[in-house]
Amino acid sequence: ERSAHLRADTRRPWRARYVCSKHKVRATTAFFLDKVLVPPVRATLLGLALGLLPLTHYLLVQGPSGEEPALGWLVKGISKLGDAAVPTNLITLGAALAKGPDFDAVSLGSCLTIAFAKLVVMPLVALGVATVYSLAFHDEIPHPFEEPLLLTIFVVAATPTANNVLIMCTINGQNRTAMSTAIFVQYLLSPVILPLT
Repeated sequence: ERSAHLRADTRRPWRARYVCSKHKVRATTAFFLDKVLVPPVRATLLGLALGLLPLTHYLLVQGPSGEEPALGWLVKGISKLGDAAVPTNLITLGAALAKGPDFDAVSLGSCLTIAFAKLVVMPLVALGVATVYSLAFHDEIPHPFEEPLLLTIFVVAATPTANNVLIMCTINGQNRTAMSTAIFVQYLLSPVILPLT
């Protein structure tokens, strides 16, 4: 049966091309869903959609006349779970860092390169972005918000990799040990490099 199917495909080359392109589309879609639309990105997009659509906005965020939304209790419960995410992630990060580095999972040179990129290159990129942004949109940023905005840009760029990257590695089945080792080296170097940057 399979050989007959292959003979049919050789007699109809357009079908073979169609099947091949169909597999490529499936592979590309699977890659996009697996690598680009990671769970935090999906949750953010879902939250934006629910908050921007009028019907769900009235049900979840604020009623039409400013009153309490009908499902406000649900949002408050989910917010409590979200508030617990950061301490839980920090405990997970601490547990991973407490084991110390495992340079069998990733080399010391790779860890130092990652740390240099995150702790030195990223602040320089942030400086360039902040400079261009403040020059181009100086008049559009309200006065009390300009300095906190620039401070936020620098803090996010200059600090070591956030703990949610380790959680994303765990969820996606990636090399958690290598990531915790890279983060360990960043936290080890940050007291020296952060004052310089």
